[in-house]
Amino acid sequence: MQLFAGSNIPPFKLRLWGGLLLWGCSLFSPAAQTPSSPLSGEIEESRLPLNRVVLYSSGVGYFEHRFQAAGPLGLSLSFDYSAINDVLKSLTIFDPASAAVSVRYPSEQTLSRTLESLGVSLPGFDGGQTGGDFLPVLGALLQSLRGAEIQIPGSPPLSGRILSVSGPGSPEEQGERASLLLLTPQGIRRVFLDALESFSFTDPEITGDLNRALDLIAASRDSRQRRVNLSLPRDRGTPNLREVRLSYVIPCPVWKVSYRLDLGERALFQGWALVDNDGSRDWEDVELTLVGGRPVSFIQELYPPYYLARPVLPLAIAGYGEARVFGAGTASSMKLEMSADMAQAESLAPQNRALAAPSPPPSPAFFTATPSAAPGGQDFSLVLPRINLARHQSLMVSLVSGEIQARPTLILTASGASTGENRRPARGAELVNTLGLGLPAGPVTVFQEGLYGGDALLDFLPPGDRRMISFGEDLSVSASWETGTGRFLTAIRAASGVMTVRRKIVYTRTYRFRSAAEGPRRLVLEHPRISGAVLTEPAAYEEMADSLYRFVLTLPPGASDWTIKEESPVSEQLTLTQIRPEALLHYASNEEFPPFLREIFRQALELRGRIDTAAQALNGLEGELTRLLAEETRIRANLEAAGNQIRGGEDSPGALLAGEYLKRLEEAEQQILGLSPRIEAARTAHGTAQKTYETYLLSLEF
Repeated sequence: MQLFAGSNIPPFKLRLWGGLLLWGCSLFSPAAQTPSSPLSGEIEESRLPLNRVVLYSSGVGYFEHRFQAAGPLGLSLSFDYSAINDVLKSLTIFDPASAAVSVRYPSEQTLSRTLESLGVSLPGFDGGQTGGDFLPVLGALLQSLRGAEIQIPGSPPLSGRILSVSGPGSPEEQGERASLLLLTPQGIRRVFLDALESFSFTDPEITGDLNRALDLIAASRDSRQRRVNLSLPRDRGTPNLREVRLSYVIPCPVWKVSYRLDLGERALFQGWALVDNDGSRDWEDVELTLVGGRPVSFIQELYPPYYLARPVLPLAIAGYGEARVFGAGTASSMKLEMSADMAQAESLAPQNRALAAPSPPPSPAFFTATPSAAPGGQDFSLVLPRINLARHQSLMVSLVSGEIQARPTLILTASGASTGENRRPARGAELVNTLGLGLPAGPVTVFQEGLYGGDALLDFLPPGDRRMISFGEDLSVSASWETGTGRFLTAIRAASGVMTVRRKIVYTRTYRFRSAAEGPRRLVLEHPRISGAVLTEPAAYEEMADSLYRFVLTLPPGASDWTIKEESPVSEQLTLTQIRPEALLHYASNEEFPPFLREIFRQALELRGRIDTAAQALNGLEGELTRLLAEETRIRANLEAAGNQIRGGEDSPGALLAGEYLKRLEEAEQQILGLSPRIEAARTAHGTAQKTYETYLLSLEF
């Protein structure tokens, strides 16, 4: 059952989609664009033809106006406030008859600053907003114009200069009527404001400023709009009739795409573009181009005035000069020479008018959606020669429709789940773009057997390339997996006292599937790659992405297993003389080493044990020497104290105690003298054991 336009569409499908197709086609103008008469003088935006619109997927649009002009031109364009920065950044004008093209636009502070600069002040007006009651506003206006002369009609008429305005504004004035004091030829007169029906200023400049202020306020009611005025004066000696082009880039809604895929006997594919015209004018006979890609696009704040704080310097005219002596110098051997290209550019400079943009190719007289070669850096470009789309309206246009190469499949992505957890594969399809043009990214509505099957997302698909999409979950198949890791010795080498050990780490993952389907099912398995590892089982894969392998499996009914192995090499280098005893013990008893290597490390471990034994003997003797020296020091201190207490001759208690200390001191000295050769021998034995151990390790080669 087919869902797409063409000879194979069933009748009821034509009724379902035909209305949309006919409605979409009715938005395109079949007739050729009627050339307009040449423009001259002051031209409003409504008279300016819009010829070309290019919408980008980056959220901006390129707008181009092209027309015949006769004589000098003044163009007035209105833009939304959010677009004015982009307009000032991108506005391009081509007029072969105008050299002094100028662009004027109101500053962001135009209203407030202009009102301040006028000779009148309008209280209650702030950025186009009004406020306050009648009498306070009138009183404030007259108060700001003190000294001005006004005329009040009546019988007889009254004229005078404004002295002041008083009224209820302070506690002492509560209950008083607002009044105006005038200095008249007859003296000072008081006029109540609530009785004042009309008056006029005798100074025409004040009246002009008042009218100017009101004009500014009226023009600023729509605070979102900014007007840009272009002046294109025709130079003398240039053709009066010429073609003028101007273009700019402004923010626009991103154009969107949506697809339909019918997974029938023949896979049919249809793509639509969704375009929005949210601007303030209709698109009439406009060449619309849709461009996909990711160009750099940003907003530069060019519209608001920028002010910089500057240092204050003393007046250059004030002060006196300092006497200076300049030393002699030599002329530089470098010369500035103008190249031929620069000279030609300088000679043409007076004739340059404006930046020229290439003319678009002529449009055919009938609607054709033409996929064009995408510009550099873009991935899609479609030209719709003439469309009509009213402002604030949207449009669906057909991008592509035809047969596509598609294969239904199950897809299992084995990431983001723990070992042993049951997962359901997704229902999906493998697409090969056989339609002849790149397909921008967008949603896909999938139909199976004439019914809605689900929704999918399609990334950008170049011509001839392949992608997978998934649009549902298959409940007839479940999957789980178990993982394991093993370390295996692959090589061990020793030379010049350095041992190199090479191992491989084997990562194993076993997938277990259970299918309740009656027949075999095709499944694409997305297995996460391990960084630095090499696939060893199975020997080949279907595809490899940045972080995963894709395998194609055929699942039989019932239970089935699938094992994947990856190996990662690991290498380490060890200085044999710096290996710790526990590491020697590990190597001497490690069954993954061959017997002769284990024997080598057992001998090394024995030699290392001799070093430890010699070190223990040496440490014991040195400890005994330290103890004897401390004892000798203690005895000497006691002997000195006893000598100070000797009284009454040799048989006195003090003399006997001193003799005992002398005896002990002599014994300690004899023991110290006896330890010296033993310590020296122990040191020699320790050094010999250390040297024997190191010589053995340095001589190892295997």
